[in-house]
Amino acid sequence: MDTNIGHQYAGGSIILFIADGLSPQLFQLADTYHTLRTGKHLTLQQSMEPLGLTFTTAWQDEITDSAAAATALFSGTRTMNGMINMSAKKQPLKTITEAAKEQGFLIGIVTTTHITHATPAGAYAHTYERDREDLIAEQLLQFQPDVALGGGRQFFLPITSTESARLDNIDLIQQFSNAGYHVIWNREQLWQRMMYDLNRKKLLGLFQVGHMSFEIDRLRMRPEIEPSLAEMTKTALVVLDDLRKDYELHQQGPESRSFFLVVEGGRIDHLAHAHDTRAAIEEVIAFDQAVSVALDYQKSHPDTLIIVTSDHDTGGLIWEGRVEDLAFHHLDNIEISLDWLNFLVQEMLKRKKHGGFYETTAAFLLHALEDRWGLFLSEAEQKALTRELAGDAIDRLKSALSSSPTLDQTAFQYVLDLANGLVTTALNKRIGLNWTTTGHTAGAVITWAKGPGTSAEIFHGVYHLTDIPRKIARVAQIDISW
Repeated sequence: MDTNIGHQYAGGSIILFIADGLSPQLFQLADTYHTLRTGKHLTLQQSMEPLGLTFTTAWQDEITDSAAAATALFSGTRTMNGMINMSAKKQPLKTITEAAKEQGFLIGIVTTTHITHATPAGAYAHTYERDREDLIAEQLLQFQPDVALGGGRQFFLPITSTESARLDNIDLIQQFSNAGYHVIWNREQLWQRMMYDLNRKKLLGLFQVGHMSFEIDRLRMRPEIEPSLAEMTKTALVVLDDLRKDYELHQQGPESRSFFLVVEGGRIDHLAHAHDTRAAIEEVIAFDQAVSVALDYQKSHPDTLIIVTSDHDTGGLIWEGRVEDLAFHHLDNIEISLDWLNFLVQEMLKRKKHGGFYETTAAFLLHALEDRWGLFLSEAEQKALTRELAGDAIDRLKSALSSSPTLDQTAFQYVLDLANGLVTTALNKRIGLNWTTTGHTAGAVITWAKGPGTSAEIFHGVYHLTDIPRKIARVAQIDISW
C-alpha cells in the first residue's frame, strides 16, 4: 500500500456511486445485452477496473436491507435492518459525509428514489425507522446539502396539499426556499440551472411525488418532465463547481473546496425484486451513463476519485451455461415496465367500474403482454393466469385502486403479485434466467474505483461495506474519528 496516497490526492473531490441491488450477475447480464445490441460494453466494463469484492452483511443478519447497508457505507458500522446511522445500541453514528462537510467539503446527493429513501438518507439522516420519511425530510433540511436531486416530493409538502404524505402542516419546500435554495420540479428547470448561472444558489430538485419513473418508462412516457440519472449527475457537478468557485471568489471558508457527491441508481433494486428483467437492464444502463458523466468530468478534473459499488444483491439472479447463449431476443420487444403494465390494468378496472370497459382482467392483461411486451403465453400459461385473476383476486385488485397520483412503486405494492409472478416466470424461462428470490441475498457485490495516482489501489481486495468509508476517508484525508 502506498503511504503517500493521501498526499497524492489532497484537494480532490469524491464521487460515490451506489447501484442499489446490483449483483455481479445482473451487471454481467446488462453488459452482455448492451454489447450484443450496440457493439459496445458498458462504461463500467470498458473504462473502470473492478477492484473489490465487497460483503454486505448487517449486524446479526446475514442478509442486509438498504438502511443497514447505507449505515455501513456512510458510518462504517454494521447495524440492525431498518435503522439508518444508528448503532445496534440505538446511538447516533457520525457519517463520512457529515465529517466531510465539517471539513469544508460541499455535499451533493442524487437519486432516482425518494431523496428520503434509505440509501440517500444514509448520507445525512439518523433514525430507528427508515419508513419515517417525513422526519427524514426534516433532517435533510437540517443537514443543508449543497445539491439534492431526486423524488419524494410528498414528504416535503404540508398536509393541506393533495400530494402530501405528511401528517402535519410543515412546508419544507418553503423552508428550503427560505434557507436560500433554488427549488425545481422538472427537467426543463434542471437544464436551465445547468446551462445558466442562477445566482449560484444551493439546489433542491424534487421531480416526482414518489419515486422517479423507471428509465424504460421515463424514456417513453415522461422524458419532458423527469431528467435521467445522468442529467441529474451532470447538473449536480455543474452546481457544485459553481458553488466552489463562488466560495473561492468570496474567500468563504478554505481557499479551495472539494466536494463529496453521492449518486444512487435506486430503482435497480425495485426491478430486481419484481424480476422485471428488461426494465432492470435499462436501469443498469442508465446508471452506467451517469458513471460515464463522472468519468468525463474526471478528465478535466483529474484530482477526482470515483468509487462505484452496490449495497447488496437483490433477486439472486442465476443462469446455466454462457451468458451469451441466453435467448435475449425475448427482451427486444418489451416497451414498458411491469409496474406500468400494472398501471394499465388498474386503469382498465377503473373504466370497467364505471361501465366503460367490459373485457376481463385476464384478457386485457394478455393483450397488453402481447402488445407491450411481445410475450405470447402458452395455453397452459393463459389458463393459470386466468385462475389467478378470477374471483377473490379481482376483488383484491378493485380494493387496491390507488388514490396515489403517481406511478409510484410503493403505492402499487404489486397488486397483481400472483399474476406478475406467472408473467415474469414465463418470460425469464424463455430467456433462460432464474431469479431465485424476491428479496435480497447475502451475495457479495463488486466495487470499482478510479482516481489520481495510486489513490484507487486502496479499493483492491476483499472487504465489507463498512470498510469503504474508511478507505475514502484515508484517501481524502477526512477525519472520521471512528
